[in-house]
Amino acid sequence: MCLVSSQTDTEKADIEREMQEFKEMPVEELNILSQIYEKRGLKQKRLCKKHESTEKDALGAH
Repeated sequence: MCLVSSQTDTEKADIEREMQEFKEMPVEELNILSQIYEKRGLKQKRLCKKHESTEKDALGAH
């Protein structure tokens, strides 16, 4: 049980950190997300669509 709680706490902290970074540096964070998706094989055209959804829901885009 401790492992699950610890993992959940870590994930929540990661999400909070990412949200704060997105607020403080939105352009840089979008560039990082773009690089992640490009490495996963997402094409530039689709990245633009992903960017649009990120603007609406930054957390959901992760």
